[in-house]
Amino acid sequence: MKKLLTFALIALITVSASAQRNSRRDRQNSVNMTELLNTQAEDLAKTLKLKKEQKTKFTAMFLDWQTARFNAINPTGGNAESEEAALDFKNMTDEQAEENVQKNFDRMLKQMDVDKEYFAKFKEFLTPVQAAQVLLSSRATGGMGAAAAMMGRMGGMGGFPMGGFGGGMPMGGGMPMGGGFGGGMPMF
Repeated sequence: MKKLLTFALIALITVSASAQRNSRRDRQNSVNMTELLNTQAEDLAKTLKLKKEQKTKFTAMFLDWQTARFNAINPTGGNAESEEAALDFKNMTDEQAEENVQKNFDRMLKQMDVDKEYFAKFKEFLTPVQAAQVLLSSRATGGMGAAAAMMGRMGGMGGFPMGGFGGGMPMGGGMPMGGGFGGGMPMF
């Protein structure tokens, strides 16, 4: 009985310590991803030569846009892209293949809808050329995909919870990579 109780106590301590490490790592990844997004927004604001008031509005909207893009393809806060990348194609049925491809198309369409919405929002205070530059240069340089790749190399990627990653909100881990469209490294 003592051995069983001791074993249970050791297991509980191990699980608790592991959960604490994961929580710290997730908080660090959240800070890193927020910093990366803020840096990307600041760089774009400089490129666009935005004045202070425009820069503040742009940065907030840029972060909202990236959050909306992620949440559009991960509405439950999961990490659909990582799950898709881990598919077992060798043992997949034709029906499963069709279903997985359709899910990918659906995610891409949702993300395009978000991009269309935010293109219109950016044009409310940017010129159409500047708004196009934001959307197209973010895709061409990899946008979130590049940040995700860097975060992946740092280790320990989870998925964002429903709240996304805008404005210093906590996120569960990191961004998936793959899918998307446009040049360069794909976004999401």
